[in-house]
Amino acid sequence: QFEDPLLELEKAVARKKTPEQKIFCLVEGLLRDIANDETGYTATLIAALATATPPDGYHPDLLLWAEAHIGAMIGRAFGENGKDRRLPSLARLLMLVFDGVAIRSNLKQNIGTTNAMLALVSQVVASDFGGR
Repeated sequence: QFEDPLLELEKAVARKKTPEQKIFCLVEGLLRDIANDETGYTATLIAALATATPPDGYHPDLLLWAEAHIGAMIGRAFGENGKDRRLPSLARLLMLVFDGVAIRSNLKQNIGTTNAMLALVSQVVASDFGGR
């Protein structure tokens, strides 16, 4: 399941002290741990999404749920009440990056999620709130 690892990630993020630590934990957990899960669930989910067509009747309930939780984690990291209009866009951005990382994870070509990439994505998310 996708929900359980995301809920565990939410707990890990909450345990971090600073906004920067919280955001890095979120980004690392999402892009390194969940996107590259060893069970193959994420790869299967992404493959199904990549081949879905309108007649398949795809419903974005899981995506919307995940984005809501990711947006809430970002907001809480910066003491926001979750009403900031940037949160859905940042959550969608992270999910788009997640999709790309997850698609490539099954290639096992050592082109995975590097610390530099995690730091950069974390910086992009954090800088949007830092420059209020």
